Amino acid sequence: MNSNNFGMWTFDHSKSGIYYSLIDFKNKSKARNKKGTRYSELLNGHVNTSMVLNGKTHFYAQYTIRVDEGRRDEILTGMKESGIPVGVYYPKCFHEQPVFNGLGYKYGDFPESEKASR
Repeated sequence: MNSNNFGMWTFDHSKSGIYYSLIDFKNKSKARNKKGTRYSELLNGHVNTSMVLNGKTHFYAQYTIRVDEGRRDEILTGMKESGIPVGVYYPKCFHEQPVFNGLGYKYGDFPESEKASR
């Protein structure tokens, strides 16, 4: 750690063995965005895909689709059988998590989130 002229401390990542490069991050972001865009092209008309506004990008930490009600399990099974890694990342909405119980939210307060999680 180093002190600058303002008495603030900074951490020198190069001495810790951690290498972080903004260029690496940008390259990974571009690659993910390219794959996500391709997925959207291929899946168009089959499932609802993420919308990215013109001039904007998406990092695609995961690729999210929305399917017609009642078809999720069928599509999950088909994708798994085809060797595609897939899962339900958020089976419960944030307001349904125990940590948020004290906020007073109930089922029905966030219908779009609830629909997406089921």
